Amino acid sequence: MSEFLTHMILSIPPDLPDYDNAVQKLLDQEAEAARRYLDEGSFTRVWREPGTRNHWALWTAPDADFIHRAYASFPLFRYMQVEVHALALNTNDPPTRRAREAEAFHRASHGGH
Repeated sequence: MSEFLTHMILSIPPDLPDYDNAVQKLLDQEAEAARRYLDEGSFTRVWREPGTRNHWALWTAPDADFIHRAYASFPLFRYMQVEVHALALNTNDPPTRRAREAEAFHRASHGGH
């Protein structure tokens, strides 16, 4: 599995008939569609851009095609622009560094075994 950062920009047309009710219905359907990916752990984190419905999300997935299929299954997809960025490990990432330091400590405290 790999990690991906996505940026989703949502542009719902203001002339959508019965705008408020239509948008609320779509948002409710969207939440239901996303629940599958949240429950299985592939939709890992999500941050909203203040003042918008746009978001940045962290995904754990086998490939970018998986993420494309996920977004394409969402009711709001026709109003989305989605960028998918593959992520690579960085040795300066705090969790990576902590794991490396813990392993070194464990080796040192157990005589290198």
